[in-house]
Amino acid sequence: MKKLLLSLAFLATGLFAQAQIANGSTAPDFTATDVDGNSHSLSTYLSEGKNIVMDVSATWCGPCWGFHQAETLKKLHYAYAAPGSDEIVVLFIEGDAQTTMADLMGQTGSSQGDWLANTPYPIIDDASIASSYQIAYYPTLFGICSTDQTVYEVGTVNSSQTAYLTPSEVLTRVGNFCGGNNVTGVPNHGMLELISDEVYVCSTTANIPFSITNYGNNNITDATVVLKENGTVIATSSFSGNVNQFEHDSAFFEDVSIDLNATYTAELTGINGQTPHNTTTEMTTRAYDFIVSEEASNNITVKVRTDNYPTEISWEIRNSAGNVVESYGPYSGSPNGGGSNANTTKIHEVNLPSTDCYDVVFLDNWGDGWGSNPNAGIEIVSNGVTVYNEDAPSFTSEFVRGSAFNVTTLATENFDDIQISIYPNPSNGSIFVSQLDNYTMNVFDLTGKQVFTKNDLKANEEVNLSSLETGIYFVKVESNDMQKTTKLILK
Repeated sequence: MKKLLLSLAFLATGLFAQAQIANGSTAPDFTATDVDGNSHSLSTYLSEGKNIVMDVSATWCGPCWGFHQAETLKKLHYAYAAPGSDEIVVLFIEGDAQTTMADLMGQTGSSQGDWLANTPYPIIDDASIASSYQIAYYPTLFGICSTDQTVYEVGTVNSSQTAYLTPSEVLTRVGNFCGGNNVTGVPNHGMLELISDEVYVCSTTANIPFSITNYGNNNITDATVVLKENGTVIATSSFSGNVNQFEHDSAFFEDVSIDLNATYTAELTGINGQTPHNTTTEMTTRAYDFIVSEEASNNITVKVRTDNYPTEISWEIRNSAGNVVESYGPYSGSPNGGGSNANTTKIHEVNLPSTDCYDVVFLDNWGDGWGSNPNAGIEIVSNGVTVYNEDAPSFTSEFVRGSAFNVTTLATENFDDIQISIYPNPSNGSIFVSQLDNYTMNVFDLTGKQVFTKNDLKANEEVNLSSLETGIYFVKVESNDMQKTTKLILK
């Protein structure tokens, strides 16, 4: 999650004895093969008039992984390299001679993660290139000028070392070194992406989400996406908005009837009334995998696997109307990471208000997901059976797993392990809570709508619910890590 950007000089301590290649030096030429078997020649690219942006990193290097996860190079590649305007070349050089393919795939304890996943630019595992450029620390980001083959260190963080460089900042620095930033990009250039290629459904009718990222030099104000079933168009979504370059927005195919035995693909067919700049399947086509949600009772156990920054993470359960019926977090801990709630499993007993199809929502108030622990995620157990279990996906502030599980029966309540009493029940309008102090009470109707809330209540303090109509409600009381939800009858 929150990344503390350390100075490169500090990171270099004890790693290398050599000096970094001097700015303005002639860039050592090389011809090398990437992990996909494709050949790359520096001199050939330069002769085509393309400046080079080259990242030299190591799979074990934390700041290298942080820069990689910032997706600056990915954005540059899609916008200005071969998939876009084809004005630059982006290269990734693995500089440690001890690195294996397992390291690059994130399958070893020393690797920071899967470097190959969702990386569209070439990855070259060749320590001799790092050696020829006299690498003194990782990561080192170079700009190589096509005009005279000179090389300059670009850097990966801004001058205050508080954030990684954006694509435009990298291009500006390279342009300053190479006599001007002459890249222009192309219009009407975007990528169709799936919020997740797995779509959970509680029935054979579903809202099917997608996202569009803008890699063009003009804003995307409208786009057309079609949904195909076994190759035949069955739905069209006309997206409208105002999406800036490198930003994205999402939309849905609404109320689509699904045949779980069919094959479904979404295709981006138009941007701003024009054919997209790049119509390859890499940019415009995605396949969905539909999963039938598991059935559960309304008494569930939510097991939250936290990451190293529990003060940033929280979660919600929403009903089919989009109302929050259960939530928790952020958890206590150190703002700089760690603490008793970090990298552990927090268990919550939850009683949901009604039979329904429920969404699970991952939230992060720092805006960089739950990525500091690859095992972070949420598991939901009902009657001893896991009905939903997912590692936290890659997201920024919010990820919604729609139709995560389906509550089909209302279970008999059993809170014997939590010695809290909500009384009287049934009630004429006033209730009390025993053995719980400094707590919050929320009351929900049978649709999951919150109809009452009150904070800072004391044990056995009267709570007046006489403003509510007679009927059945669900009362949730919560204090620190203790919570209980129970059915209440108002008569």
